[in-house]
This record gives sequence, C-alpha cells and structure tokens, in this order.
Amino acid sequence: FYLSHGNPAMLADDSFVARNFLMEWKEKMFPIKPKSILVVSAHWETDVPSVSAGQLPQVIYDFSDVPACMFQMK
Repeated sequence: FYLSHGNPAMLADDSFVARNFLMEWKEKMFPIKPKSILVVSAHWETDVPSVSAGQLPQVIYDFSDVPACMFQMK
C-alpha cells in the first residue's frame, strides 16, 4: 500500500476525517502487527539513490506550528 502521511498534526487531532479513516483501515488491514514497514521519504537528500536501515531509527522533527505533543511522539 502507499499512504501519504499528510499533515503531521493528524496524529494528535481527531478533527481530521482522514485520521479516523486510517485508524479503522489499519485495524481491518493489519489485525496482526507487520514484521516490517518500508518508508520512502522525500525529506532526505543524497547525491545518489540510497537505502538506510535500523532497528530503532531516530525521529527527525522537520516541521513547526503543530501541537506540542507531536514532539513527544516516537
């Protein structure tokens, strides 16, 4: 599946219609936790196509003007 993340505040604000849709969709599509997740990001620059991996990758907060609780999420 491809899902665009949209506005990061959607994670903390129930007024986003897409939030409720995605939460219900997740429960239907993934009743069992996936073994892995592939993330493709436009927020990373390299001279050539690159792949990185990690068991517990760090979160990089590259946004502003969002609820303060967003900076506590991992």
